[in-house]
Amino acid sequence: MNLCLTFNKLLMKQMLFLSLIFGFALNVSAQKIKEREIDKFTKLENITTSWETLYTRTIFPSGKYSFGFYIKKQGESIYTIFAEITTPECMKYDSGNGITLLLLNGETITLETAYTGVSGAVADNVWRFKTSFVLSEDDVRKLKVTDISDVRLTTIDTYYDFELKDKKRSLLKRMLVMLDE
Repeated sequence: MNLCLTFNKLLMKQMLFLSLIFGFALNVSAQKIKEREIDKFTKLENITTSWETLYTRTIFPSGKYSFGFYIKKQGESIYTIFAEITTPECMKYDSGNGITLLLLNGETITLETAYTGVSGAVADNVWRFKTSFVLSEDDVRKLKVTDISDVRLTTIDTYYDFELKDKKRSLLKRMLVMLDE
């Protein structure tokens, strides 16, 4: 009798532990609405998502590549991606530079940077550039129905290609759909 109670308590503890881990894992990868407000001047509703990372690649000892971002929707049709791009070397941006998204259906969407300039060093082998990309209505329509397979980051000097992990391929789609719910 005592052995059964001990086994049941152990089983309950394990179930509770697994439930907590599963809940935490879901919460970590869940996109959220971070802010919802009415702009005082335009009277448009502004909705902002949580910060997410589309890709990260660390190359030891040379540094790290990453693309972190959030999306802001202003009114009914203005979608802007605010991004922080990290590379192991200094980046120079000009008009015509930006990112190209390769969709799983083979189409591409090219987003040009809204800012120009040079990235700033934040640590050894870590250079960061903050920018934004305005999505057209056609871009939003395509991204809401198709996942992304690869991202090309284009600068003045060069370009970098990144293949997205399976769980990141639908990230933009999920975030855009969430903004319209």
